[in-house]
This record gives sequence, C-alpha cells and structure tokens, in this order.
Amino acid sequence: MIILEADPISLDTLHDSSDSDIGPALKLGQRVATQIEKDVIAEGWPVGKMLGSEPELIRRYGVSRSVLREAISIVERDGLAYMRRGRGGGLVIAAPAQETVVSALRTYLEFSGVEYHEIEETRECLETLALSLAARRMDDSHVEAMRALLSENFDATKKGSLAVAYRILQEITRAANNPALQMFISALSRLSVSLSIYRGVTEKDIIREAPQFLKIRRAQIKAIIAADMTTAYEKEKAQIDQSRKIIKRASSKKTSTLSLTNIKAKEELVNRLLDTEQSSRRIKQSDLVAIQLQTSIQYGGWKEGTHIGSESKLLSKYKVSRGALREAIRSLERFNVVEMERGKKGGLKVGSPKPDATIKSTILYLKFLKLDQSDIFDIAEVLELRATELAARRVKREGKEGVAALRAIIQQADLAGEINFTRYLRKLYLAIAKSSGNRAITLFLRILAELITFETPAKRKNTQAKVKALHKVLENLIKAIEEGDEAMARRRMIQVRQAGMPLRPKPRDVEDLLVQL
Repeated sequence: MIILEADPISLDTLHDSSDSDIGPALKLGQRVATQIEKDVIAEGWPVGKMLGSEPELIRRYGVSRSVLREAISIVERDGLAYMRRGRGGGLVIAAPAQETVVSALRTYLEFSGVEYHEIEETRECLETLALSLAARRMDDSHVEAMRALLSENFDATKKGSLAVAYRILQEITRAANNPALQMFISALSRLSVSLSIYRGVTEKDIIREAPQFLKIRRAQIKAIIAADMTTAYEKEKAQIDQSRKIIKRASSKKTSTLSLTNIKAKEELVNRLLDTEQSSRRIKQSDLVAIQLQTSIQYGGWKEGTHIGSESKLLSKYKVSRGALREAIRSLERFNVVEMERGKKGGLKVGSPKPDATIKSTILYLKFLKLDQSDIFDIAEVLELRATELAARRVKREGKEGVAALRAIIQQADLAGEINFTRYLRKLYLAIAKSSGNRAITLFLRILAELITFETPAKRKNTQAKVKALHKVLENLIKAIEEGDEAMARRRMIQVRQAGMPLRPKPRDVEDLLVQL
C-alpha cells in the first residue's frame, strides 16, 4: 500500500467574495462550519441530537445570524446536520447521506474538466474489483436478490433498460460489501451518463444502446454467481467498450449556449435514465444557474481569471432572484471554480478548481461509516496499479517530460532517517498519481490517503537496510515508467509493495484529521 502526501487542506484558504454580504460572511461561515464538524465528532456523532437553537448557536460561536446561517448551509451540504424549523427547532445532527457525497464527487470532477476516458479507466478497475469482492463475499441473500433481477419481466426496448442495468451494478457493489467502493462507483456511473448527455449524446442514443448494457450486466450476474471470474471480467471490458461507443456518437461538444430550461431537462434525464431517488426531486433554480456557469466555463474555453460579469449583469442574464444567484455562486466558490473580486471594477471571474471541499465531505462520510482499513486498502491498491500503468503510457505519448517530477523526487531521497524517507516516499507516490494524468484516480487516491496512516518502524531491526532496499526497487519502478513499459511498471509497483517498509496501517484519529482540514 502506498500513501500520498496531499496538499494541506484549509477552509481558510478559500476565496472571499466581493459582496459585503457574501465575502466576509462566507469565509467566517466556513470557519464556523469546521468548528461545528469538530463539535459533532467530539460528541461521538449522535444522530438525531440537537446541537442548539439558532440563538444558542449564535451565542456559542460568537457570530452574527447571517454568518451562522452560512455555516449551517455548509454543514447541510455536507450532510452533517440539518436545521429543524419551528418551535423547539434547532440544528440537528444527521446521518450523512451517501448521495450528498456522490454529488460532491461528481460535481468536482465535472468542474475539473475530467475527460470521458478518465472516467472509464477508473470505472473499469473499480468495477472489476467489485466483481471480485462480490464473488468472494456474497451470501445467499445477495444471490437471491441477483436472481430476482435476472427473472424480472421487462421489455428490453423500453427506457427502463439502463435503470435495470444500473440496479444490477448497485447489487454487485452491495454484495462486495465495501461502502467506499460503492460510493466511488456510484459517482462514476452518474458522471459517465451526465458527461455523455452534456456532450451531445441524446436520449434516443442511450435508449438504443441500453438493452446491450443490460445484457452485459445480466451475464455478469450469472458469472459471479457461478464464480466464473474470467467471464465476469470479460463482460466488464465489453461494458466499457459499449460506453465508449456512445460518446463517439455525440453530435457536439459545445454546450456553452445551454439555457436554464435545457439544463433542467438534461439533469432530469440523467436521473430518469438511472431511475435514482433524485428523479422525483425538484431541481432548484440556484443549481441550474450553477450548472450553466459550469458548462460555460468548461466548454466555452474560459481560462482562469476570465471576467464573467458583475452581480447586476448576471441577474439580468439568468433572470433569477438575488438569493438564487448568490447561492449558485457560493456552491461554485466551494470548489474554487469561480471567485468574486472586490471593488467597483470587481465581479465574478473564473477560478481554478480545487478538491478541498470534496475531500473533506468524503472523509467525513467515510469516517462516519467506520470502515475497516482493509476496505480502504483494497481500493487504493487497484488505483495505484492503474496510476502506474497510465503514467508509463503517458511517457509513450508525451515523452519523459510528463513524468519528470518522478525523477526529480527520487534524486532528492534522504536515507539518513526514516522520517525523511517516509516523507519522500509519500511525495513520490503522489507524483505517480498525478503523472497518470487521470484526475478521477488522483482525487480518489488523495481521499484514501487521508484515511490511512502508518506507525514508524523505529524499533525494528535492520530498518536502514530495508529502506535502502526499497529505494532500489523504487529506482527500478521509476525507470520502468520512464521507459514507457506498462507491464514492467506494474510489476515493479507490486515489488514495491512486497519490499515495502515494515509498517502496519492504523486508523487516523478523526479529530486530528479535521484539524488539518
């Protein structure tokens, strides 16, 4: 298992807004939200307990009503708590909903400009892992549920085919019994469909291909029930190939002129095709504005720093209330996609997407689930191998310049002390993840890395010799990547694990982790 050194995450580093009602309140609101998160964890996350009424919380945190409400909106977005209205109401601790985190993962990856092939590369390795785990862990109740899906009577020519295929995938991930894996796969599945639609694939295109998806998923169920993993893996590759065919049929990638009406229709289509819980929910006006801003930035060629417009111009353009516009802007500021400049000449401008809020939300959710460390390791290891392969493949495409950071880091190795070497090792592996060029894999590995820490092997014998041996294996790994040898790079990564430092994983204390966040 490798561990990545993520950049320090601090809510205080997020940008202010230009509006006096939004800027300072947003920054201070984020600080209060972080303190609320710490208080919830300190309480042992007692779901249903009330933290206090609005007046009580204002006194406790020493802020204004507007700042507190901004903080509450943040913790509500993270699924940490919700405000109960009316007499005797107040802020109530919630059980985080997976859908909230799935939405955050999908949103950030969309904002980052992730490409369709990155999603499919990540889906393939994670869904293959799910198939393997399901075959090993499934019990009779899972078999019964899967057979019920096989025997379900439906018309394969109807719109529901894709939804049934999605339900089969969900049943497979449930049988795998790894909540983190289930969450990542759910986010990627929704993102795969939404990217297709936003890039020009029509509902007719998807309905035409849906029966084939269903046929493949049904074959996978039969295979894992029979423990026929060769067939199960072959069908996974067929499913990915089928997905790629759909995106190739996209009529256009230019979506910068999407209207709020079109965006609403597309979002409803995503939910309807997958038959998700969101299909019956009303899409808020602020969400539609946020999506339109996002698509304009992503597909309109707007670079970082591009001026989008003042608040008054944006109100006129989108014809929504001031509250809806500001809520849309705040949701984008959370991911640093946009930022508001102060002053008379200020206004909304394009930012540079950052994963801080997404990582924080996901970590909070996974910590709440109290996952076994083996669940984290299972996912991290398959992603590490894929990142290594992709880094080597990138060399063949772009030359050694794409992985120059790897060689620079390994040349800075300090073998004088274990702590220095461990820090160096973390930097190296983060560089491998980034060198893969796959933003989904890099994001997921950053999240998983924050959930694992290691004991130092200071009291073990011959530690220095083992450190030097590991350094040699790492040299071979970097060499294989620089030569663009995917097979050898994968083999070297496995050898790195086998020759790794004699460390054992242990859960990181949640409160200590949130201090860093």
